Amino acid sequence: MKMFMKGTIAHLQGDWTYSGMTQGNIRNLANSLGEVEASGRDKIHIDCGNVSSFDIDGLQLLEVWMQCARYMGVETELVNMPDSFKQAVIHDKQMMELPGEGLQHEQ
Repeated sequence: MKMFMKGTIAHLQGDWTYSGMTQGNIRNLANSLGEVEASGRDKIHIDCGNVSSFDIDGLQLLEVWMQCARYMGVETELVNMPDSFKQAVIHDKQMMELPGEGLQHEQ
């Protein structure tokens, strides 16, 4: 799981699943937000073309990242989504929205 900024594009790479999350990866995402804030950009495209795998945990983390960017006044847009990525997003969003049937996470 990685994200790197190049101009107005945030490039996602690798394993965006629960097992792909590490402290270093989370730090990388936080640093990317710092780059967004420092740049003064008002719109970012998030390129998903190099995501190898994705699950609801990756979706939730990406949604939090996008929300943080929006709080800084930056509009975000997902682009270059492979079909498997789109299907995971659609499926996981439906699972999160189904009352009583959504995925539960123990803390």
